Amino acid sequence: MDIEDAIWRFDAGRWSASSFNEQPWSWLVARREEAAAYERLLSALIPFNQGWASHAPVLAVSLARTTFARNGQPNRHAGHDVGQAAAQIALDGNAAAGAHFFLISNPTRTSGAFYESQQPGGDYTPLHISSEQSPNITGESRIPGLATREWRDKMVAKYGADSLWVAVRVRGEFPSGADDEVFGAGLVSAGMHRVAEIGDTEPLVCGLDVAGFGGDENILAPRRGPRTLPMVQIPAGESVDIAAAAIRAARKLRRDANERVQINVDANGVGAGVYSVLVSDAFEHDGERFVPRDEIIAVAVMTVEPGATAVIKPLPLIVALPPSIASTSNFDNVHRYSSSGSPMP
Repeated sequence: MDIEDAIWRFDAGRWSASSFNEQPWSWLVARREEAAAYERLLSALIPFNQGWASHAPVLAVSLARTTFARNGQPNRHAGHDVGQAAAQIALDGNAAAGAHFFLISNPTRTSGAFYESQQPGGDYTPLHISSEQSPNITGESRIPGLATREWRDKMVAKYGADSLWVAVRVRGEFPSGADDEVFGAGLVSAGMHRVAEIGDTEPLVCGLDVAGFGGDENILAPRRGPRTLPMVQIPAGESVDIAAAAIRAARKLRRDANERVQINVDANGVGAGVYSVLVSDAFEHDGERFVPRDEIIAVAVMTVEPGATAVIKPLPLIVALPPSIASTSNFDNVHRYSSSGSPMP
């Protein structure tokens, strides 16, 4: 290994995280070409380790500075930080040599590195293993420690065959959503990867989410058919300001001046005022007179009563709505949507 390549490999460790960014690591490095230094490092190992280490083209010793450079106080995390940096070097070296990496985990979260690695277009090839493939369940053989048919049946009876618990813990599938989500990450991800064409006759429909307080934003989310268009941020203001801005934004998206745009407004709470303006006979803003019924159709999207069945209005952030969502759906006692037709656990 030439010196430039060796330096490049160890540079990966420099980017590792460390307590207070202390970077307490140093390395003594010897290449095989540097015979005296190489033999000196090799001799520091016990005979057993010398046997396999002598085949390595480069030997290195990790050193940890155990005090902070800025104040001389003990650094209790130095050993951990140096070990982590050494791991980064090892991973980088293996990757450069064409090594393959495996990410093995239970699919319990819909975010993070493992979840992203399993999505379409990633660098990893997903390999899905369900407990129901266990030879103890299929009847191929009996292996202690693997899932059994009795255990599987017990979990299904306790949580339900369509429950998130069984989907994750038994079938090894990512959850379609969390308990506090209206539309789960799985549904949104599927919509993001679904191709939806815009037909010549598809109407323009916009969802208007009116902001409350703090750092929230007013958002107009337009779509034609199942295809969403870029969302528009509307500046904060009074109800009449937001209503006027929404109509002006919708005008820019129309095919022509005769097209009427449907605007679905979250009319609960702060959205009620904007909805009232949009269904009024007329209003003025910045010297312009608006007659809403000539340009838009305002629809109030209200909270559904617990246990009710209702038609789901088009919502922002869903790139392509599956037919099952556009029909009927059930809500539980905190207004969460259940794609299985039953309340969330």
